[in-house]
Amino acid sequence: MDKLAERFVDVMHKYQALGRDIETMRDHLANYDGRNSVGVRVLACILSASELVQALVLTQITALGEDGKR
Repeated sequence: MDKLAERFVDVMHKYQALGRDIETMRDHLANYDGRNSVGVRVLACILSASELVQALVLTQITALGEDGKR
């Protein structure tokens, strides 16, 4: 598998992880009774979003590098 394809797979995995964290937070908020903090759920979403951004940037860098080789 070439490097760009590997990057796309990584992006897809990070996207899926963010989706799971958002769904978990949504479920937590739907059942929120005031006793549990939502802070950890929010931080998990922020972390997943940051990891997705990183994967997207690395994908763009790889794509630009491959364009320069052609």
